[in-house]
Amino acid sequence: MDQMSEIMIDLETMSTYPNASVVSIGAVRFMRPSVATVGNVTDDTFYVNVALPSCMDAGLHVESRTVAWWELQSKEARDALDVDPLPLNAALLKFNQWFGEESRPVWANPATFDLVILASAYRAVNMTKPWEFYDERCYRTIRSLFPTLPYVKPGVPHQALEDAKAQAHHLLKMLRELHA
Repeated sequence: MDQMSEIMIDLETMSTYPNASVVSIGAVRFMRPSVATVGNVTDDTFYVNVALPSCMDAGLHVESRTVAWWELQSKEARDALDVDPLPLNAALLKFNQWFGEESRPVWANPATFDLVILASAYRAVNMTKPWEFYDERCYRTIRSLFPTLPYVKPGVPHQALEDAKAQAHHLLKMLRELHA
């Protein structure tokens, strides 16, 4: 596995609290651009749905306002959550296996939401997250520096893997601008 890759993570949750129930995890590996390369989003992706009852059994939070918000989302986004959900501990184990044993930069929109919630889910089932605190990066912060750079919306908004891919592509555009 390439040690230089970074990972964009997106979650779908049933709360906005730091201990939210996670119902979907999407991630994609990408190579950051440098002076010598343009960088790229790889085909190496991860997607898993999480069984909501297993999150609740682990003590994670469900918020009625977020559940109501989900009812207003597209049928495609809602239906995506029902495909083969795994218990929380199995989903996190599967994510760890995909992630690999070496910590690497992880990005989220924002880091203070997705990464905090995912870390809370790991704690809830007594597992260790696969990244270190110093590898956390915030896509939203970078995005605020490039307010006019176009963002291509995902094919299915609020489908975790689609969101992660769209964010990674947009991040690479912004990082290329920094190198230009």
